[in-house]
Formats: sequence, structure tokens, C-alpha cells
Amino acid sequence: MRAIIHRHGLYAIALVAAAFLSCNTRENDGGTTISCTTQQELTLSAMDTVILFEVKCPTPWEAAVEDPSWGEILVTDIRDGVGGKFKLITRVNHNETPRENSVIVTSGTESVQKTITQEGLGNFFNPRMVNMTDVREASVYFNSPSPWSASVDSGKDWLSLKTISGEKGKSTLIVTSKDLNENIGQRDGSILVSIGKHSFTIPVLQGQRDAILLAGDSTTEFPFPSCTFIIFTTYNVPYLVSVSEPWITHVDSKAPSQNSTETFFLEENSSKSSRKALITFQCESNPAVSATVTVIQLGKDSILNITDAGIYGMGELDVVKGENGWNQTSAIYSRSGNNRYRFINAKGIKVIEISSIPKSARINDSFQVSATIWDGWKTALKDSRKVSLIGESDELYWLKEGENSYMIIEK
Repeated sequence: MRAIIHRHGLYAIALVAAAFLSCNTRENDGGTTISCTTQQELTLSAMDTVILFEVKCPTPWEAAVEDPSWGEILVTDIRDGVGGKFKLITRVNHNETPRENSVIVTSGTESVQKTITQEGLGNFFNPRMVNMTDVREASVYFNSPSPWSASVDSGKDWLSLKTISGEKGKSTLIVTSKDLNENIGQRDGSILVSIGKHSFTIPVLQGQRDAILLAGDSTTEFPFPSCTFIIFTTYNVPYLVSVSEPWITHVDSKAPSQNSTETFFLEENSSKSSRKALITFQCESNPAVSATVTVIQLGKDSILNITDAGIYGMGELDVVKGENGWNQTSAIYSRSGNNRYRFINAKGIKVIEISSIPKSARINDSFQVSATIWDGWKTALKDSRKVSLIGESDELYWLKEGENSYMIIEK
């Protein structure tokens, strides 16, 4: 389908065409020569919307566009016996790929055809998609027909812009990321660029780096008793596990896709000194990709050599069974599983009660206990302490609050 437009709009077209069709002068018996030129390139950018043509022709002529869905003719000048000028007005090409149209100038039986190519967005923005794998900054170049602005449309948690606006002409949009994507898996974002009344989306992706990630702290501390512990890993490369000291044994790996549960056995530390070991997870093909956990195991606490029930190093709570009138004790068991223990001074009419001791507690467990002092019928102190179970026998629990602060509780 062709659309034909001349100087005075649609009705003028018929008149000019009719005059042309009735024209048959002797001067043209030898044929009509048409020249259609433009100072512009016949390849437009996606945002270019006007191209000007000049026609040289000694007889009446007409111009048509082959595909009127995205181009139309506007005649700006007609000169009898000389030619004239017209514009091809297009729409912005929102497609990624180029498109073509043809302008056809006809006079009598002669015609000239010009092919117009309008590039797509894939050629307008360079690059069309920003790949930030292994980089923290990237640039997008384009030639803007008018002032522009930009904003982060998605990926705001990791993506930002150094330039958010610019003027007409050659422009650079600078995109930055907060890091090199140490996570597992690709992350995606997008930039919204507004030029005049048109908006365009530029996709941004950042591929994952080779990584081995560990859940929790890079340093972990254990008391002296033996125990089994677990380290959770997330990864995208195969890795090997190594342990620097013989008192830690790598027991097992359970590795579903990209996640693993690594189990280790820690032997008892029978010395009074702390000791340290390193557990390393290292990529098989690239040793530079690794993660390390530092394990510190405390020495055996000297409090475990004491078997007298009491509270040590806790200020006004301090008491030792059998001293200063504290000759009685009692244990109270509840159905909830949280037990209470009392030191009783019958002579001074005083009671110290330690409650919320979980019956199910195991070595290395930490929990909150409540401490209450009754002086006669009056409550002299009510406090809460966080303790760890560091030792257990058939008769006693050893609880540790901190350095030199302990409770030895009779079962």
C-alpha cells in the first residue's frame, strides 16, 4: 500500500496528480529525468523522525511511501518545471531490530525509489544490554536527539547511576554496582531512560563469581569437651576440605545442589590452654577461590576440679554449701522440664534460688537462668544470667557465666 501526499494536503494531491496526468508536452517527448537526493544519510537512528528530500524534475511529480504505518510524506515545496522538496516523517522505532521503508517519486512513466533504513534500539544504545560480570562500573553510549534523564528501574539494592541526566547530543550513561556479586547466582536489574516523551529500558546483568560461602562467623569457639559440629556451605564450584590439626576430624558431607552440610568431630581438650585450628574449603580447579573457618577450643576449666555446690565469682550471689550457715539445699523438679535449685541458710533465714535450669540441657548448651535472693520474707534480689553447661556428673552440673563466674548445682 502506498500513501501519496502533496503540497496542500490530501485534496491537493488529486489536483496535482490530475494536472500531471494531463501534461504531455513536446519537450518531454525524449523522456523525463527525475533526480531525488538528500543531504542526510538514508539510514536513520531509532530516534530520528525526519528526513528531507529534494526533487529535480521538469514535469509534475508525486511522492509516495511504501509502508505508511511508520512513515508519511509531507511536501514542503513544489516548483513547476524544476521539482521541489518533501519530508519523510517517521515514528520512533521501539523495536530492537532495524526496519526498512521506501520512498517512490514518480513523474509520468519514470520513477525513482529510495530505500530508508531506520535502526532499532539495538543500535541506538551501545551496548543495548549492560553486562557487569567482574566489573563494578560500565558505560552506555548513545546520541540523544533531546535532553534525557535516567533512573534505576529494578535492582536498586545493588545497582546505581553516576549520571542521571544529559543534554542533546552524544551522551554517556555510567552504571555502577555495589560489589562484584559475591553471591551465588546471576543478579538482574534495569535502567529506565527517558528521552522526550519516550521511555526505554536497558537491561543490566551481573553474573556470579566463583564462590564458596560459609554461613555464620568465620571464627567459632567451643569449650573443652568433645562434640560434633556442622558448617553450612553455599557454592558454585567443587571444593576440597582440609583441616590443619588432627584433633578435628571431617566426618561427612551432605551436598544437595549448591548447598552442603559439612560435619566435624572435635576431640576433648584435656589441657588448660586453648588451641586453634583452621578448616579450609578450597576450589579444586582454582585455589584462589576458598573460604576458611577458624576453630578455637578452650582449655579444660579448673572449676571442674571443684565438687562443692555453690556460686562462685557472681558478687552478692556467691555462696558455698557448708560455709557461713548455708548448710541446706533442695532441688525442685517441674513437669515443664525447667528445674529449680535452692541454697538455704536457716540461721540467717535466707534463700538463694536458681531457676529455669533445663533438664534436657547438654554440654555446650547456653541458656538463661533466674537468680533470686530472699532475705526473710523480702525479695532482696531478682536477676537473670546467661550461662553455659560446661560439665556434668551423676551428682552435679557445672554452669559458666563468664571468666571466673560459675555455678555448681546439685542434681
